[in-house]
Amino acid sequence: MKHFCILFLSLLVIAENITIVGGGYVGIVTGAVLSDVGHKVTILDINKSRIKMLKSGEIPFFEPGLQELVKKNILQGRLDFCVDALSAYQSAQVVFLAVDTPRLPDGNANLKNLLSAVEVAIEYMSEDAILCIKSTVPPGTNLKVQELIKSYGKKIVTASNPEFLREGSAISDFLTVNPIIVGCGSKKRSCLKKIYDPLISMGVPWIEVDDCQTAEFIKYAWNSFGALKVSYVNELASFAEKLNIDIKSVIRAISHSDNLLPLKNITPGPGIGGSCFPKDVDALRSLAKSLGLELPIIDGILESNMFCKKRICESINKLARSLNQKPTVAILGLSFKANTDDVRYSPAIDVIAYCLSQGYNIRAYDPIAIENMRLIYPHVNYKNSMQEILLNADIAVVLTDWPEIKNFDFSSYNNLLILDTRYCLRS
Repeated sequence: MKHFCILFLSLLVIAENITIVGGGYVGIVTGAVLSDVGHKVTILDINKSRIKMLKSGEIPFFEPGLQELVKKNILQGRLDFCVDALSAYQSAQVVFLAVDTPRLPDGNANLKNLLSAVEVAIEYMSEDAILCIKSTVPPGTNLKVQELIKSYGKKIVTASNPEFLREGSAISDFLTVNPIIVGCGSKKRSCLKKIYDPLISMGVPWIEVDDCQTAEFIKYAWNSFGALKVSYVNELASFAEKLNIDIKSVIRAISHSDNLLPLKNITPGPGIGGSCFPKDVDALRSLAKSLGLELPIIDGILESNMFCKKRICESINKLARSLNQKPTVAILGLSFKANTDDVRYSPAIDVIAYCLSQGYNIRAYDPIAIENMRLIYPHVNYKNSMQEILLNADIAVVLTDWPEIKNFDFSSYNNLLILDTRYCLRS
């Protein structure tokens, strides 16, 4: 049924002329799918023997269903392969760069092949076309490409459209679950969306961001998060083996944690707190040590939490140095999160301790949790309203996203320096 839908949509799509630079895994999969939805795709590669193989309908690696898709679209005249840059670029409306960016010995990405491909594209492609980087590249690569284009005296729009293909299920992923991430200025974004319209109409997520660097970063963040999940499960497996616990049962159970704490609902904040997370992570680490196990990810959680609070204190110090006197610091939010009066392991505890150590004049406000924090810091100057705490304050540090704080109108406090650790204030 899915292939029928693709065929039907290919009859409706407004076909674009697309050139894909790079006849490797990403280039061939992308070219096969985009041609199958109705576009005219040419794949350019400098490897003559590879292009000869592809023209015959053979592919240099195994991927379920890909060879059949390539042969089908070659026969229907929508997919072609070549080594000649002039013929590949002359009618291209969008150019996708899908060349390799291998890892260097120091861990950085090798952009040599990508930048070489960009120079060829600059020479041959129309200034009306879009140069879209699909290769995995470090954030900031598109800025380098734009500088290179400018040095040639050209005006070519660039975009970032990273791939999210899993070997072994690439075609299915492309057609169903893989998000289409596009980063570029709004001027050309609609052109790229038109290319993907057949997939978007099938329910594939379309996510657009305003700049290339954000899209580049999303790819690295996506893959690192996936690697984190796999590594965490592997780490737990060694623990479970030591305790004779069925690790598959553990994985099956903790998969439901997504219902309680979905990633989409998490916003950056000042660190973990409350009665569970810090205590239980610490207890798990202590148990592992008693068993002679190393848990680098668990260790990293606690280290990251400490670093998070340290970074906030450094930011406060930086703001304080910009003033000519010891600042008056307003601490906005004392509970570890909104909708509770729990201050256990609250980031406010560490932030207040730091400000006191620096001799800053401290005020603190929370709509619910003042009395609990007073048990820890009885001599802090607590205030009962936002207006009262902000009066003549120099620096405001948002630590809890209470509605009273995040919906407050700060517009009349022109000289107030605000550190929003919860990313929650109105723009």
